[in-house]
Amino acid sequence: MSKGALNFKPRTGVRNLKQKAALDRGDIHFTDYCPACGVETVHYAKVRRCKICHRNQMRWRQSVYDARPESKKLTREWHKKRYHEDPVFRMRCLLSNALWQWCNLRGSSKGGKTQDLLDYTAEELKIHIESLFKGPSEDHPEGMTWENRDEWNVDHVKPQSHFTTIEEMKECFALSNLCPEWK
Repeated sequence: MSKGALNFKPRTGVRNLKQKAALDRGDIHFTDYCPACGVETVHYAKVRRCKICHRNQMRWRQSVYDARPESKKLTREWHKKRYHEDPVFRMRCLLSNALWQWCNLRGSSKGGKTQDLLDYTAEELKIHIESLFKGPSEDHPEGMTWENRDEWNVDHVKPQSHFTTIEEMKECFALSNLCPEWK
């Protein structure tokens, strides 16, 4: 046996006395110098690293996991299933995509979450569209429903081409400017 093998001490999981004291007190965090970050930061007592390093490590692990083909396949399947089963999720996706395309055509970027930019949620949009559903007619005996969503679409009262600047985005996508129409 080598001399180093005789002096081997198993890793206890405690990095220093500050971490041990925090664990003894039952604290979740303690403040200490982080050699990786080069500054004094808040550390997690149980994982032996600072919050910044831990967050970066978790983001890296998630990106590696998300890059795997089987993870991408599962995510696509989940998204597709939810898109077809949940009308609120579908409205949110469609509205977000329409808003992105509208901004892109005007040489700008969307620059935020759809809900924050338009001041209403996908649930509010769903309720608004449902209130404007058209009843039964000769061509469509069952009327508008979420089940026959493929037969109608959400249209603008004033066309999108009427609005030319980014400042007019809220007016273009206002609830009062959106209504369901048969295809």
